[in-house]
Amino acid sequence: GRHSIEEIFGGFHFAINAMQEECPDALICLVTTTPTGSNYEFMNQAVMDYNELVKQLAEEKGLPLIDMFALVADENNQMPVGDMSGDGLHFGDPGFARYGEAITEVLEDR
Repeated sequence: GRHSIEEIFGGFHFAINAMQEECPDALICLVTTTPTGSNYEFMNQAVMDYNELVKQLAEEKGLPLIDMFALVADENNQMPVGDMSGDGLHFGDPGFARYGEAITEVLEDR
């Protein structure tokens, strides 16, 4: 799009820093962006590059990470179209269920 991955991530990083400063006791959990598929698969390389930055930030700050990309990607690193997603971009019920399970795990670990 109009902004580089670094610019977009810069805003994300700024928001995380602000949350930690303003709400030091809040549980902040970072989440990677899901893969895309079907008509959106052209975005996957940018998604993977962005996710590497998110993973690095989680490690640097010692924050929990939910790797949604890994939880939903098929063998081609794409969002499976069907039950998981009707259009290759938005979750169906199975995707939301996986997300909910991952959030529950993070909360149970705290």
